[in-house]
Amino acid sequence: MKTTNLKSFLQLQCATLVLILCSLPDFSLFNMLTGVETDLAVILSTLVGVVIIGLGVLMHKDRITQPYWLIMAICAVVKLLALIPNCIPNWIEYIALLGFIVAFFMAKNALQVCWTTSSSEGAYFILLALLMHVFSQVNETVLTNCMAIWGLILYLIGLNKLSLQLDIIGKNGVSQLKIAVILGLVGIVLGLIPLVGGIIGGVFALLAFLLEFMGYGKFSKSTSMGFKGQQGGNTLRASMIIMIVAAIIGFLSDSFAGIIYLVALFFVYSGWVNITCGLEEKQSLSSDNAFL
Repeated sequence: MKTTNLKSFLQLQCATLVLILCSLPDFSLFNMLTGVETDLAVILSTLVGVVIIGLGVLMHKDRITQPYWLIMAICAVVKLLALIPNCIPNWIEYIALLGFIVAFFMAKNALQVCWTTSSSEGAYFILLALLMHVFSQVNETVLTNCMAIWGLILYLIGLNKLSLQLDIIGKNGVSQLKIAVILGLVGIVLGLIPLVGGIIGGVFALLAFLLEFMGYGKFSKSTSMGFKGQQGGNTLRASMIIMIVAAIIGFLSDSFAGIIYLVALFFVYSGWVNITCGLEEKQSLSSDNAFL
């Protein structure tokens, strides 16, 4: 698969997923009565998502199927208008949400994406999973938290696929990430225990963080990911540091913390896109060498 086509696919899919997450109802009394979005981080996410989709449709209109780009263009316009108070009814925005969901599942065929290796497909699953997880920190609602939980399941599925074509260093990194996910889930459950639950859950969360940080360090040394993939590992480590900063700032200002989480979201996106593209390029080079 051409890297440019793959990057276009990943950009459009991630922008679509972000707009889906932004469009999920939060069931707050103020939003239900007014329909006005007041969260600055969500507004910024929406604007960035709409711009990416708009540019993607304009740049690749001749290479993607007409139903796909029409749905994407119409839904993006609706989502943009929804930011204006009392501009459109809420039910139209929910129709746009359904449109984004349909377009999300149409994208692979619309952009003619075909994975050359299971590992790169696994990296794509992990990218989507982490976008859902990090966005739940940007806009914490019942539905975004549910999506984050589903993201953890998708994360584990992606890790199993990712490890298939990795060298021993990469496989060790995947193993550390799997343990980190399990520790994180255990920490969430233990955090529900009265009085001491928060402390015990915090310890498990810290252990999960350290293992995840070490796992990404393994990725930065794995030759099976290619040079881009190794760069992606370093970028993901940076994203974790940014998320720590966001968590600390969250004690002072939720709005500002949400914006910092958006920065972390961009680093997560960049890191896993590099890993996905690195795996695809590495596989293409191996195939070309085998042919020669």
